[in-house]
Amino acid sequence: MRSFAQTPSKVTVGVNVPSGWKAPQPEAVEFSGAGDRLVHMVVTPPAKITAGNYELKAYAKRGEELFEKSLEPLPSLPTYLWSAPCEDPPFARFAIAIPDHLRVGYIAAENDAIPDSLRRLGVEVEMLDANALGVRRPEPP
Repeated sequence: MRSFAQTPSKVTVGVNVPSGWKAPQPEAVEFSGAGDRLVHMVVTPPAKITAGNYELKAYAKRGEELFEKSLEPLPSLPTYLWSAPCEDPPFARFAIAIPDHLRVGYIAAENDAIPDSLRRLGVEVEMLDANALGVRRPEPP
């Protein structure tokens, strides 16, 4: 949560979820002026959920004002802000079939969440590096 207000304010933060989902109660966040506050909310889908896409939409309220857009500085022009809806990419539920004893080699990028996601699906993941691939690095001239 980011506030651009220059005066103290109290903001209520929440998330709207599809019917049948569980969301925490909106949370009050206080700001002494402009600044950031981390708000952690856990959303739970129903135990039996049909395949499809589902939207989660965050919001903030200050008094009667409702904010459903996010303001972020443009990377190339940090003094200018751009606006985007406060929604996560759609949550997708679909059937997946993983062959028994599936084993994959994976080359990860920094902070790559995919290997852990594959492990949660029951896939055996072996992390590969340059040595495992037999890659020779060029020698300096």
